[in-house]
Amino acid sequence: MASNTNPRPVLLPQGWPEEASERESLTRVLLGAGADIQRLLDTPSAPDAFVRHAMRMPFLRTGKEIPIVAFAPPEANADELLGFRDLLVESVPTLTDAIWLTYLSPHLRGQFFRAAQTFGGLFDAGGGLHTWHISGGIIGLVGRDTWVPGLSSRLEELLTTGPESGVIPLDAPLGEFHSSNVATTEPAPPDDCSAFSEMPYSAVAPHDSSSPGPRRATPILHSQPSFRPASTMPPNPRLRNR
Repeated sequence: MASNTNPRPVLLPQGWPEEASERESLTRVLLGAGADIQRLLDTPSAPDAFVRHAMRMPFLRTGKEIPIVAFAPPEANADELLGFRDLLVESVPTLTDAIWLTYLSPHLRGQFFRAAQTFGGLFDAGGGLHTWHISGGIIGLVGRDTWVPGLSSRLEELLTTGPESGVIPLDAPLGEFHSSNVATTEPAPPDDCSAFSEMPYSAVAPHDSSSPGPRRATPILHSQPSFRPASTMPPNPRLRNR
């Protein structure tokens, strides 16, 4: 995928997180990822309805602009998320080259990470960013502790080149992720240097790896997933549907 220096339109297939603090954190991450918040499709609906809406958007039909697609799952259901992603890619082929993100709230993160390792490889890219290597692509896993400066170029690199970019494989099941390990405001950089270009980053809280276990990769399921959208919109007046 060619480098993109212009702000990208945004698709939020599952809508926004329910909590205001999580909506604010997701907004911060999206802006850091190079999103054009003025151009987003964030109306929560059933997967097939969202796909029909996306198929009517001219820039997606022509592929002239490559969007960011960000999931904000209300539950730690990796299977459901992959099914929704698969439905989108099958219906809108230009989304193959999109930047795919999943924003994980603190109470979902540990459980989702363990589920994610069932469907593909999980890698620690530093700065509160993980890459999830699945059948057919790579999804960036982000959250409150994701360090924003340099995130756009880091995503461009990691989500197109794969594990050879200096990420660290997580071969063991992850321990519980406690909310006390997550920053509630923009993370402050530590003293060391970042993998995000030349910018510092917020270090990832250590996980319990005392119970090593095998990983297995399985194909994405093609059945239509169940869906429970978020019901609230961000308070930021800049965030609006177009």
